[in-house]
Amino acid sequence: MCAQKVATALIIVCISSFLAGCGELDTVLPSAGTYRVNARVNDAALDDCSLVNAKDRIYPYFDSSVAADPDLTGLAVFLQTPSGQGVGKKIRYTLKADAPGQEDTPSSEQNPGEEAGQPPAESDQTGAEGQKADAVTDGGAEDQADGNRQTGQHTASAAPDAQMTETETLIAVDRLDRDLPFFVLPEKLDMGLYVMVFQVLGKNEVLYREEKIIYYLENTRFSLIDIQRYLPDVSGSHLIPPGTTVMLEAQVEADARLDPYIIWYNGRRRIGEGSLAGGGAFILWKAPEQNGFYTIRAEIFPQRPVDGLYGKFREISLPISAKAASAGYFSGEAERIAYWYQFQGNLRDSQASAGINRPLISQTQGPPRWMPEHTVYGLKVGAGDVYRLSSFSFVSEDPSLGKKQEAGRFMLRFKPTGEGTVFSACFEAGNPSGRVYLDLNFSGKSLGLNISGLHESAAAALDYSPGEEDDFITLYVDFAVHDGVFEAGFGTEDGGSAAAELKRLTLLDSLTGTGTFQFGASLKPPGAEKSDTGLLAEKPVPHLAILDEFALAFLRRERRGGHVVRNWGQGF
Repeated sequence: MCAQKVATALIIVCISSFLAGCGELDTVLPSAGTYRVNARVNDAALDDCSLVNAKDRIYPYFDSSVAADPDLTGLAVFLQTPSGQGVGKKIRYTLKADAPGQEDTPSSEQNPGEEAGQPPAESDQTGAEGQKADAVTDGGAEDQADGNRQTGQHTASAAPDAQMTETETLIAVDRLDRDLPFFVLPEKLDMGLYVMVFQVLGKNEVLYREEKIIYYLENTRFSLIDIQRYLPDVSGSHLIPPGTTVMLEAQVEADARLDPYIIWYNGRRRIGEGSLAGGGAFILWKAPEQNGFYTIRAEIFPQRPVDGLYGKFREISLPISAKAASAGYFSGEAERIAYWYQFQGNLRDSQASAGINRPLISQTQGPPRWMPEHTVYGLKVGAGDVYRLSSFSFVSEDPSLGKKQEAGRFMLRFKPTGEGTVFSACFEAGNPSGRVYLDLNFSGKSLGLNISGLHESAAAALDYSPGEEDDFITLYVDFAVHDGVFEAGFGTEDGGSAAAELKRLTLLDSLTGTGTFQFGASLKPPGAEKSDTGLLAEKPVPHLAILDEFALAFLRRERRGGHVVRNWGQGF
């Protein structure tokens, strides 16, 4: 056993001595497989952004020095389709000493402070895994000075010492590890995916092969302009409360021939993706409960990406702080609110107590669609986006009277985007023929309230024109049941309700205290007559409004001089 150990040690010593006496390790061991070849598009490496425009210049380079490599004689670069079919000519960079018809020419000296094997100094590479160079965060290569561009098609005249054949262009260079002339793109290249192939050449063989995916964009517009954030409620602060669901939008500019694909990341974790046409430019992200700055990144591609394709990206830093106020628009009415939908990326009732689930249910196919407006986002409603709560109660205990009362207030904050019924409610009766319907309509610059039964209807209207800065409408619809009468009135937050009259409807049967309400279409049976507001309540409109918030609160009553007085609240 001891003899074996001694023999092994002697062998190791001999090999070490032999290698030490031979100088450069590369002169003894084969260098094939140790090369790292890449290319930069203007100032960005293909591993940072592999999207190429017609005006871009592609410069091949070695990631590490090959100046002392005796086996290396040249570098061939050419394009293929993803199926392997060659496109255009091969460009072969060869040392002048090895080029046909060239005499041995010593390599030029390096510029002071510049390491061999690196791209020129203007190249901006981070080297960090998963991160892109800042130069490409907004189209990068497209924004370079004209001196770094070449207009029109690339031509071989840009490369000195070039010889051309039918299949390849031979370019003789002093050295291969830096300052190679740019790669000439084939003429009449169609937009799409290609494979850029790099072949490291020896005297009689290919020492190494590397492939990089590129997407050729021709002269099309394609950029990620910015990332915009939207909150579920109005906030004057740039801080975001913990746990808030934020909507983010990738603002993309692209040619009509493209349907860009967007991938969203939180750190390295992919949190969403999709095509622009499929809504991939928007994402809902729930803020963590911990304070801090969180970075979200969007990366865009001309199509659904394949492995090895790198797009353009932008980042946004979101400040999460418990100091930010987290309150809905109707927070001032919170004590009396019985149902409260704040549309924070979901259809839940935030007032539902533990164990009670009262979400709105979609009456149409597909998931909820959320839409931004100014700095907030809300729920899209219309004929294709109808949402319903099948059972709600409008009966509450009134401590001041010592009995139950049937009265309430619907509060809506929304932006009209079309004409029709934005909100509808049905109040159930002991007999179906005794039901009462309430519809809230919007037409042009007019808000309409219509209440109807089997044989009777009443309507009121308000002139309303949203302001330029904030075109959301805040509307209050009050209703009450007493002495065989259903009455309702409505008004806006800005006092426009002064013109609205209180409307009454005689009940054919006692109401049960329960009902149904929905958004985007009327609950009134088909075939209803045109109302006094001039609107058809059942008119189907694809996109009616963006809902920011909705609540149902119970109203208080007061005794004055022995009579019960309804507290209709603001505007009534």
